[in-house]
Amino acid sequence: MHKRLDNTDIDMDYVIRDWAPLDSIFQVCGRCNRNGEKDKGTVEIIHLVSEDKKAYSSQVYDDILLECTSFSLNNSTKIPEDQFYNYGTSYFNAVRKRLGQSMRIVQAFAKYSHRYEKEGKEKVVNIKELLRGDQWQEQFIVASLDQELPEEIRKALEIGDRWKRRFAMKRLSRRISEVSVNIRFERWLPNRPDDFAKDPIGKIGSFWILDEQFYDKEGVGFNADIYKQIEGTKFL
Repeated sequence: MHKRLDNTDIDMDYVIRDWAPLDSIFQVCGRCNRNGEKDKGTVEIIHLVSEDKKAYSSQVYDDILLECTSFSLNNSTKIPEDQFYNYGTSYFNAVRKRLGQSMRIVQAFAKYSHRYEKEGKEKVVNIKELLRGDQWQEQFIVASLDQELPEEIRKALEIGDRWKRRFAMKRLSRRISEVSVNIRFERWLPNRPDDFAKDPIGKIGSFWILDEQFYDKEGVGFNADIYKQIEGTKFL
């Protein structure tokens, strides 16, 4: 007879785990150096994405729990075990707060309303924000495709009269669309819009000027990998 190995017997020196809610991460930490045979063990948290650039964690876990985990960790890269309680408290407080807000939104929808009350003040539900989550889109202009365009945009935006300013920008809108690329970002990504902006110009109004090392004129256009894997957060 072969003895069945119960998963509670597993003890590892080093654990690598995909991003998850904090309580699930802490549970995995319990499998590392479980028997205390070493001074300490290490749990490394990575962020896996699929071929279509979707985080595997978001396909498994609730977005609220993942967001509360990011909030509670607050960009920490190394967390010693004696700090687990503090981070855990922050996490569960954030979850409690978010779930309470979610229930208020559900109750508002049940009443055919997009408004709800929070702390005595009326709040408006932003449907677009709820559906898109933490995603947002930025527009980048490839200046070499129309070298005079950035300066013309700058001059148009400096027009004092708002109607004349809007008309001037409308006249440029077709040229802008022909030489620009739109990039969608998510807050968990390691890159931000200014990482792809050209120095020293950076941004004109709401338009970023693309650093053209990230643009392939002969091929696919924008060629940077904004989903490059985030460096692992380590729990010691």
